Amino acid sequence: QTKEMSKTVSAVGVHLTDDDVNELATRHLEDSQMMEVQWDSTISVLKEEQKREFKNFVIESFAGREVTTPVTPKDFIVEGADSVVVEASEPTLEESFTIHLGAQMKQMHNLRLLSADVIHLCKYMSHDASDIPPQRIQTSMSLYSHNLNGLVLLVDDRVNTYTGIKRDFGRLCSRSTELHFPDLEDQLESIRNLVPQVVQWRRDHPPPQYDCDEESP
Repeated sequence: QTKEMSKTVSAVGVHLTDDDVNELATRHLEDSQMMEVQWDSTISVLKEEQKREFKNFVIESFAGREVTTPVTPKDFIVEGADSVVVEASEPTLEESFTIHLGAQMKQMHNLRLLSADVIHLCKYMSHDASDIPPQRIQTSMSLYSHNLNGLVLLVDDRVNTYTGIKRDFGRLCSRSTELHFPDLEDQLESIRNLVPQVVQWRRDHPPPQYDCDEESP
């Protein structure tokens, strides 16, 4: 399209007019929109198929297994499959600490301070697209346990994925199929619909006001 548009623009005034350029631009836009719709539909169908395959895979893998049997990422790795390669990231600065908190019963906590691009913590890459990376399996298994992990992104107050780190995170989420929750855009749409209701509820139910100068009964 770029070459065709450049060729058309260069011919304006020779044997083409501005109307020809506008007509070509309109046709290119329609073709791009149609192609985008087709790809969105294809990707959506593929994601639904992957969800069904993952569900069937889990059911078949753990059929007849004791509930108390621990689950590890190794249970999901196909024998003979290629190893997983994590995307290379920039050098990071990190340091670990061990601290003890508590007055009488002190508890030990291990802390690690890490200076890096937070988006790199969400990336993974596999040789074979048919294999499920162990990093994602580990996360999936912990979703149903008491050992939950999360990532906090500091963003602005606009509920979208159009700019900044929100855009990078949204693109990263769209690269893989979400096997447990609705897609990111669907979750954001639910939040956008819920926020006005929450704001209105807070207006209708203001917190009680207390006069600090009044003496207690």
